[in-house]
Amino acid sequence: MPMSPLARNLTRVLALVSASPLLLSAQGMHVGFDDRLLAGHNRARLAMGMAPMQWDNRLARDAQVWANKLASTGQFYHSPDVPGKPLEGENLWAGTTGAFTPEDMVGLWLKEKRFFRHGSFPNNSTTGNILDVAHYTQVIWHDTRKVGCALAHGDGEDVLVCRYSTYGNVVGDNPLKPNPALQRLDFAPSLQVAAGNDDDLGSISFTPAVIEPFRIALPETQLKLDESDYTPLFATQPVQVGKVTISPFDLPQID
Repeated sequence: MPMSPLARNLTRVLALVSASPLLLSAQGMHVGFDDRLLAGHNRARLAMGMAPMQWDNRLARDAQVWANKLASTGQFYHSPDVPGKPLEGENLWAGTTGAFTPEDMVGLWLKEKRFFRHGSFPNNSTTGNILDVAHYTQVIWHDTRKVGCALAHGDGEDVLVCRYSTYGNVVGDNPLKPNPALQRLDFAPSLQVAAGNDDDLGSISFTPAVIEPFRIALPETQLKLDESDYTPLFATQPVQVGKVTISPFDLPQID
């Protein structure tokens, strides 16, 4: 029987800069809010050698209900566990309305990496306080494979709720565990990924012969689109693009 999570996680921030647009383009490809939240999560997971998460609409619907409640009441606390319902992980974020991009929202959780250390939970913070890394550990948790997030607008404040399954932050477990599936690349019938670099993000889909989604998650793997290098991540909504080259594995070019 799994042990209960030690804690779920909250973050509230105030914008000190002007608002940034929530959508951007990458070579004509527009990526939605959900895609960008998912890509932010999976970028962090790939960097630690963990398999990417998939977007889960049920988790997103549950997250929307709780985000709406927090935004409408001005309160900020975790949802209670429901008897008989499987436990879910949860990260919360709140900030000035319209002032933050999806990357900013997830990025605040990912900044906790600077305090992260390997080991069994909750002994994962160099500060001695697990709350300093608990958002991050949930994002990278080894057997969390699904995420769904939702944004709600309150009185001058946006509230983001992300739900996770299987939940992370389990006392006595290690956030990171080796995944043998990430040690090689195999071809499969189809793949949906999001491609991104430091400047922009885009989603791509290509067929018929590409790499299994869970096996493209190697930090050193890159997709090359129109002479620009991208790190592969999952996307919820693919957009067709043309020539794709995968490196540095000397695999065939896909046109």
